Amino acid sequence: MPAEAVMPRAEIDFSRPFFPAHLAALSFVPSWRLLEDRHRLRYSQLYALYLNEQTVFFEELLATNVLPALYQRPDRIGADLANDLRQFETEERRHSRWFRELNHRVDPQRFRLEEGSYVFVPMTARTKAVTAWFARHPFTFPCWIWLMLLQEERSIAVGRECLRQDIEPAFRELHRKHLADEIDHVRWDLKLVERIWRPLPLWKRRLQAKLFGFMMAEFFTSPKRAAKAVLQALINEHPELQSLGPQLHLELRALSHSRDYHASLYSRETTPRCFALFDELPEFRNVGRHLLAYERR
Repeated sequence: MPAEAVMPRAEIDFSRPFFPAHLAALSFVPSWRLLEDRHRLRYSQLYALYLNEQTVFFEELLATNVLPALYQRPDRIGADLANDLRQFETEERRHSRWFRELNHRVDPQRFRLEEGSYVFVPMTARTKAVTAWFARHPFTFPCWIWLMLLQEERSIAVGRECLRQDIEPAFRELHRKHLADEIDHVRWDLKLVERIWRPLPLWKRRLQAKLFGFMMAEFFTSPKRAAKAVLQALINEHPELQSLGPQLHLELRALSHSRDYHASLYSRETTPRCFALFDELPEFRNVGRHLLAYERR
């Protein structure tokens, strides 16, 4: 994708969903059927803004910390892959700008363009510092390779589904452009698995696999702080939902144990390469404890 490419500047159509509602977290709770169409529409829009922000957070973290730490060691990963990861960094920075710009267009009062600013993703100064330090050491914590692979592969599945659905045109175009680069990113992630992960002793791979599972459960599978903030934003905009709010929050938290919800995030359909590697590698024998849609073959 050329560096000069920019997002289209047409007006945002608020009469259309920004994201497929059937993939949004709240659509998996029993009380979803009690919501009116206007509530479901607005939730799909808020959820899309949150997902854009989550993408920005992860891609800025990669571009600023993980990828430079990797490509600065061509002796460990190979000069060819180091060059690829420099391109990876450039593309992640461009993607982050796209997602930030679109959120800002939708709601300039709430979403800022500055790197490191978030609305739905909870980030204290201490959390940012700890996360950045952790991300700057991918050779010490190679579980980052699996976080990258799983998230990049899932983004391909999400992008393809968004292109199949009748969502707001600017959001559809964003996913089309983002998807064009993600296939290469997955290919490079798989090379990192071969060059960094597989040569490690089994004891270290097992330890890192446990850390990977913990991070998935804490930040990427269980609806917690960010999911609660998105739901609360919907309730704040629609006071008539106040009485239903406690039940919605309760049911949203319960999705951490829902296999159907987990499958909408990570499954053999959405993340096939990653799940196939889990089958192959003994250190991931118990990863299904955290990724409920995974069953070892």
